[in-house]
Amino acid sequence: DPKDTFVSFYHFIARYSKSQNTQPIQLDEAFELFYEGVSMYGSYWDHVLGYWKASLERPDKLMFLKYEDLVEDTVLYLKKTAEFMGYPFSSEEQQQGVPENIVQMCSFENLSGLEVNKIGKHREGQGNLEFENNIYFRKGKVGDWKNYLTTEMSQRLDQRTLQKLSGSGLSL
Repeated sequence: DPKDTFVSFYHFIARYSKSQNTQPIQLDEAFELFYEGVSMYGSYWDHVLGYWKASLERPDKLMFLKYEDLVEDTVLYLKKTAEFMGYPFSSEEQQQGVPENIVQMCSFENLSGLEVNKIGKHREGQGNLEFENNIYFRKGKVGDWKNYLTTEMSQRLDQRTLQKLSGSGLSL
């Protein structure tokens, strides 16, 4: 969902700015930039559409997943990903609960709670490139955008998404 993507990206930038002791961008300003496609990674919609089209052209090389689907049925999508990579779970592994154990070990709650992700640093000793690992963890919740965006912002992003994805066969 572009709304959740925007909110997550905004919080990442805000936390990074704080770690660098620089003035963080305000939510309204960040929203307008995101809406207009101005970002260090380019337009969100162009980025997503590029991968969507590549997944249609080369389905054997690129698997397109939506975060919301992954969260809804993580075990199913883990199995699909393993199969896509050419390493499907055996019947024995499935009976032993290996996929479920992997999902538990890789859960947001587990990974965000690891000591290295609470106090560790990424690119430690590399000046402005150094920041705390916890910058990568916020909430991991689908729909959290509702706590940050106004109704108008939400509607504008929905309209822009429909406009940008029109005719692609992709819906977000």
